[in-house]
Amino acid sequence: MVPTAPLHLRRRTESDCETIVSWVDNATDLYLLSGPRYRRNMDIPSIRVRPAELSDADGIADVHVQSWRETYSGVIPDRFMGADALAARKRMWGSILSRDPLPGAIAVAERRGQVVGFAFAAPSDHPDATKGVTPARDLNLYSIYLLAHEHDAGIGSSLLDAVLENHPAQLWVLSGNQRARAFYERHGFREDGSEFVDPDLNGIVEIRMVR
Repeated sequence: MVPTAPLHLRRRTESDCETIVSWVDNATDLYLLSGPRYRRNMDIPSIRVRPAELSDADGIADVHVQSWRETYSGVIPDRFMGADALAARKRMWGSILSRDPLPGAIAVAERRGQVVGFAFAAPSDHPDATKGVTPARDLNLYSIYLLAHEHDAGIGSSLLDAVLENHPAQLWVLSGNQRARAFYERHGFREDGSEFVDPDLNGIVEIRMVR
């Protein structure tokens, strides 16, 4: 008997996508309508969080590289944030999103039709999840990025929920990224003592968090 993939990792049907988009849009709109950011900016159009499509590859790559520039400039090598890096990210996301079935759950946040954030979760069987250590959970959060001007509006939480739902999961985060660590802690993640010194990022230490 072939095992059935967890619900959140199965390829989304059109009905599934409509349900996810409806639920996340309602939750996000409620936050925006009640939060201080909305009261300061009454004309800001709402965010839409939905499953990613192949046509989103370039937008996801743009956010991926720009978020690294905003978060890690001066911390990681510049080669990860230049034109060559952007071209490589576009190829990478084009390859990932062209797979059938998709390798995991991928969601984007868009405003006025432009991608401003994304998240990607998949099984913990890739080197980026193991990092030489036995996985603590079957599901790994590989990516979650949001442009800086979209912070503090609940969008990151909506993206996280869209790809992880309420499932146990693990992730790796730079030890010095206190903002991200606090965000994950609010969503039930805790450090488990595992560390990885990344030789590709000038020896920066990453820590594993699990829930």
